[in-house]
Amino acid sequence: MSRPKFSPTDIFSMLDMSAGIDGCWWALTSYSDKGIPQVTIAGKKVTVYRLTYELAHGPIPAGQLIRHTCHNGPVLGGKKCCANPKHLIPGTHEQNMDDMKKAGRSAKKLYPGHVRHIREWAAMDMTQQAIATRLKEQYGVVVRRETIRDVLAGKNHEYLLEEEGGQDVGSTTE
Repeated sequence: MSRPKFSPTDIFSMLDMSAGIDGCWWALTSYSDKGIPQVTIAGKKVTVYRLTYELAHGPIPAGQLIRHTCHNGPVLGGKKCCANPKHLIPGTHEQNMDDMKKAGRSAKKLYPGHVRHIREWAAMDMTQQAIATRLKEQYGVVVRRETIRDVLAGKNHEYLLEEEGGQDVGSTTE
């Protein structure tokens, strides 16, 4: 038995629109590891908020991405992302990064001292989420759990480890 065909307009039945026309509409679909809500149409994964934007406003301009004016866009590992086309506008990557900074969601560069703290806190059995929260509270640094995982696995910032002993050579005075 074959599945019924998915029509792009079916997406509206996959949104929690209980906040009303001006509120955030949460995608009730599957999410990628990066917190991006998605559906599969004709065998191709499609981002939910891009689809709702295009259904309401037409094609996304070439070279542009979709920005969230409500600041409820994708969050790594998250399961809540707004898809209300009233909250979506096209823009450049640079504009999106500026939006994130203004909303207090910008990821600052991890300095050697931050990396050292990540390793120390992990050695004290802090969870990656707890480490991310502490970095934000202590230093104003917003970092993804994926980045923390990579630091702990030696995939990022390996240059900070001395060849012998694996000691971090960074300082905490960034």
